Amino acid sequence: MTSPLMADRKPRLVLEPWGQEKLCPRCDEYWPADGEFFSPRAEGKLDSWCRCCVNEYHQERRRRVQ
Repeated sequence: MTSPLMADRKPRLVLEPWGQEKLCPRCDEYWPADGEFFSPRAEGKLDSWCRCCVNEYHQERRRRVQ
């Protein structure tokens, strides 16, 4: 049984014919779940945000600080 809060959410990981894809919660897009699109973290896990969103976030922060 799915809770009402989870009903509208997209799954974090999906298995496509070409491989596993992971959802970036910031841009709400699915990307291949590998080191090219998500930075590797400890214990073989991947970052939650895609690399593009992480870079965008850091650029915005740098602009605000200056």
